[in-house]
Amino acid sequence: MKKQTQKQKKLFMGLIIGAGVAIVLGIFFLAILSKDNKQLINDTIQQFMTQVQKGNLEYHQAFFQSVIKNGLKSVLLFFLGMSIIGFPLTIILFLSQAFILGFSIGSIFYVYKWKGLLLAFVYSLPQIINLGIFLIFSYFSLLLSKYLFYQLILKKDISFKRIMKQYAKTFLISLGLLLVSSGVEVFLIPKILMFIL
Repeated sequence: MKKQTQKQKKLFMGLIIGAGVAIVLGIFFLAILSKDNKQLINDTIQQFMTQVQKGNLEYHQAFFQSVIKNGLKSVLLFFLGMSIIGFPLTIILFLSQAFILGFSIGSIFYVYKWKGLLLAFVYSLPQIINLGIFLIFSYFSLLLSKYLFYQLILKKDISFKRIMKQYAKTFLISLGLLLVSSGVEVFLIPKILMFIL
């Protein structure tokens, strides 16, 4: 039991370390992009911030898109956890989230330099929240994939009723938290950005 707990802690710490590395890579990824791509990123961010200042954002449409995007990722993670091959795919999906967070921070810093640090933090806050949610859910998804491997391949006797109950509960809580995060991202963050800008 103690050995199993240690393995689970290692898995969780591995996800955290992997996320940290992916965030750093995302931040510095901008450095290898072409000048045209950097200009495109600059124009996109400037256009978004201008829309924020003018209050021209389509809030309800943006909220709907955010909910759908986060919901689809959660559903994908849910089903990946219910398969053995889902183990590496779950890791890739989670690390891509961390990479995107790093890229967002790096992009805003590139456009606004040092004064963009606060902007980058505020803008990325929903992504940071989401990453925390996906960290927990990815962890449980990986555990389920591992338990499936133990039962189907190694023929170990595992009680799936308790595991699936916990997994389903984690999934529903994650969906609820992501819904709140979408609300923060769409309705609160632009107002804070407007104040900073």
